[in-house]
Amino acid sequence: FGLAARHAVSVQSGISLRTRESAARAGWIFDVSRHAILIMRLLLLAFLILALVFPALSQAEKLLVIVSSDTDVGTLSLPQLARIYSRKVLIGPHGIPWAPLNLPVNHPLRQAFSQAIFKRSPEELENYWNIQYFKGILPPYVVASEKAMRQYVTSTPGAVGYIRPCHLGSGVKVVATLTLSSNLEIACQQ
Repeated sequence: FGLAARHAVSVQSGISLRTRESAARAGWIFDVSRHAILIMRLLLLAFLILALVFPALSQAEKLLVIVSSDTDVGTLSLPQLARIYSRKVLIGPHGIPWAPLNLPVNHPLRQAFSQAIFKRSPEELENYWNIQYFKGILPPYVVASEKAMRQYVTSTPGAVGYIRPCHLGSGVKVVATLTLSSNLEIACQQ
């Protein structure tokens, strides 16, 4: 660059030419960029360590839809689950009635399941169930906990429920895995 070009660049950046040249001679400009690169590398390293140590921070929580291991069902899609849980499909494969299960309305897992399947909260579905009730169609059974849900599903052909992976055990098989948009932040108690 010529003197006029250097002056134009320094005027555009708001730093006078003398200040810029004296800063460059003193090594300040290069030190700032070296420090910025070092800080960025340290932040990246810290993020990677956190992702390895706390995988829950970097992954969305999973919700497993389960049936009895004796049930002859391979997988269920979201639309199929919506039809089963809205009681629009009452009979499963080989003539076995579906017995969908829910957790209590205020349970965070029930809220997340309802959002994943219906894109609505359980409270928003209340009017739907009032109408269905007068048609003789009852809503899904409600159980008190994930443990109770797994036990009921294990012992009941046609039962379908949802649990977190930490509650998975023998006697059930996974027919769908839902990825929740947010972590539930509730402890997994066996």
